[in-house]
Amino acid sequence: MTIIMSSEYFFVSVIHVLFNGYLIINYYTGNQIFVKFCSKCSIFGMKVRQILIATPFYLHFFRFWLLIFNKKKRYFVFTLAIIIIITIGPLLYLMYGQYFEINIYFVPQRGCGYQIFSDIPFYIEIMYFDFFVLLALPFILIFINYLIYRSVAKKLYNINKPKVMECRKILKGILLQGLFSSIFEVPPTAYILYYAITRNVIDNLDITVHFIYFAGYNLYVFFTVVGIKDLRIMMLKDIGINNTIKPSFVHNYPIISKFIL
Repeated sequence: MTIIMSSEYFFVSVIHVLFNGYLIINYYTGNQIFVKFCSKCSIFGMKVRQILIATPFYLHFFRFWLLIFNKKKRYFVFTLAIIIIITIGPLLYLMYGQYFEINIYFVPQRGCGYQIFSDIPFYIEIMYFDFFVLLALPFILIFINYLIYRSVAKKLYNINKPKVMECRKILKGILLQGLFSSIFEVPPTAYILYYAITRNVIDNLDITVHFIYFAGYNLYVFFTVVGIKDLRIMMLKDIGINNTIKPSFVHNYPIISKFIL
């Protein structure tokens, strides 16, 4: 999961740098900013972060289904499709109205000057629902990890206690991932919700939120790769680097290890 999220984070960072570079260059050269183009780039840079928040949920849901509902694989695709519709569907609906300029109107905003909004049916209601989903995902992720831990520990407790202890360390590390991710995912989402309601940009708060967002992902990757030993061993094994300490849980369940990081 760390490798996938790091790639997504790199992509989002590049988009962020290019967009802000566009604003800076036009500001110092005195060139005119194309409002619609600038606004759509701003919307894309803001909305694409939702994928970063949803990705851990998809991967952890896969683990959850694999461990608890392993014999019901035929329902997995259907259930995952519903989850994707709930988490990404509202985002696509909102962007559809903005990008295809359906009944659009402009709201003053720093940077581009104006932000595009759409007056398509249920736009405001779906926007608030989307924010609610974003705020809820980190906490649902923690709950899923807790259920995984209880399920695996219960299945293996009477078979191999050392393996249970090993599994406990790994799953506690994953739980730490979910808890830590919520620390830097919730503030930016709450700020976006604040802006959607008030249409007011607070410069100091905006800078702080962006710092938490981007610095948080760097710390997330660092703690996963360096701070959590069991997860580090699994990641080294997945990319083909041998390690002298190989947890038996990972060795016996290679499929799970590939989707944990």
